[in-house]
Amino acid sequence: MINAVVLAGRLTKDPEMRYTDSGKAVTNFSIAVDRAFGRGEDGEKVTDFFDIVCWEKTAELAAQYLTKGAKVGVTGRAQVNRWTTDEGQKRQRVEFVCNQLSFLESKAEREQREEEAEHE
Repeated sequence: MINAVVLAGRLTKDPEMRYTDSGKAVTNFSIAVDRAFGRGEDGEKVTDFFDIVCWEKTAELAAQYLTKGAKVGVTGRAQVNRWTTDEGQKRQRVEFVCNQLSFLESKAEREQREEEAEHE
């Protein structure tokens, strides 16, 4: 079976890094990806949002260098997390585990984007 995902988009907010009880770094963030074709009912572009999780060194790099609006490429796999709430309701969520993270903007582009965001 094949479980391979390649996504390119922009971060919707700053990444959040934490450490597991065993000391492994894990960083979560979400990216917005515009669909190449098709429009919504209102004629606007359709954007999908994907939850990404990075582990260990990749997690540390993501937390250190990425900020809201950063353009990134993610290669990895999809996984489904299932759990039961305290009220007994079954829940599930699809997330994408990042095996490789690609920075798709230069340092100068990132600094310009961050400067423009400060002036908004």
